[in-house]
Amino acid sequence: MNAKNSESRFNSFLKFHQPKHPFSVKNKVKFNHPSWENIQSGLFQFTQIVELNLTNSLQSMLLPSGAKLEDLIFFDTETTGLSGGAGTFVFLLGFAFWSEGNLHVKQLFVSDYPSEPEFINYLSDILLPDKIYVSYNGKCYDCHVLTNRFLLNGKNISFPVQIDLLHHCRRLWKRILGSCSLTDIERHVLNITRTDDIPGYQIPEVYHHYLRTGYIDDLIKVFDHNYQDILSLVLLFENISQILAEPLIKSYHPGKVDQLKLGQYLIDCNDLQGMDILDCAFRQGDFQAGKLLSLQFKKSGQWDQALKIWNKMYANKSLFAAVELAKYYEHLFRNYTHALEIVNSVLNWKIPLTDDFRSEIIHRKRRLLRKVNKNINFPANDE
Repeated sequence: MNAKNSESRFNSFLKFHQPKHPFSVKNKVKFNHPSWENIQSGLFQFTQIVELNLTNSLQSMLLPSGAKLEDLIFFDTETTGLSGGAGTFVFLLGFAFWSEGNLHVKQLFVSDYPSEPEFINYLSDILLPDKIYVSYNGKCYDCHVLTNRFLLNGKNISFPVQIDLLHHCRRLWKRILGSCSLTDIERHVLNITRTDDIPGYQIPEVYHHYLRTGYIDDLIKVFDHNYQDILSLVLLFENISQILAEPLIKSYHPGKVDQLKLGQYLIDCNDLQGMDILDCAFRQGDFQAGKLLSLQFKKSGQWDQALKIWNKMYANKSLFAAVELAKYYEHLFRNYTHALEIVNSVLNWKIPLTDDFRSEIIHRKRRLLRKVNKNINFPANDE
């Protein structure tokens, strides 16, 4: 199935019951739809099997140790408000999961407020605590709203293991894209451009309008919007998994991924490929990558490699590199004269210095002057 297809998947067969009189929001609203199964009073379900090639997701670094693809539930909610407060009602839940090698996409639609207890009871058998929940900002919003609705209906729910792809996207693309909204990530990372899509902020009013009138034209767009959200979650999970599986290939395409953050990400995961990616970024002029890479070399005692980076950055008036070089020559090489020369050069650069940094560098200069004048070898850890 082509995830880019923005044409409504319902247009060819939608035949809704159009009421003659507006409905009261307090009453049951009649919802008729040939593709949605009426599974309980006021609760409808749409189901579809989608064929997607997701080879990288099978052994994704995003998966917790020992987890399988079948443990994942990708989910997204549509609600009556954007604040996520106790009064926010979940009227549509889309979710996807793997079963027997296929991706199953389901949507649950609550056709009126009185049907919420049936919805909550039905979800109790689906949203189990042993599953891994994949979302986009779900930690802060969707899970919070669902938890509130369960509590208001006298039930408990927990999401002990979550993978919020928003946080991963911010690490990999925030510095490049600025905005990490799902729409921007779709456009710039997944090459998906939605057309005739309903903006998220309009969705609450669409549902309210449906409850008042029974008319469903815009509700169709909400269904499609939610469906695309779910597919995008799955595709994004695969995309990030591929980047982490082949970082040296993916990172050599400037603009596609933030090399600094990818390198840091891999180092945090004890993947040494992160060092190569940081080196690539540094060679392209990213001094933040050079800083992180040099600290990794320093940590592992690879002083020659660290010095190469610091000297290059120092030549470009890097305050960080100057301090690291001064530390090295003072404490490890015990060449106090050269360390003092570096400190003096910083003070002569005539670049803005914070009060704290200026105080630190002057303190270092005074200590070095004492050592040079007295020619006393101080312990290496006297800083």
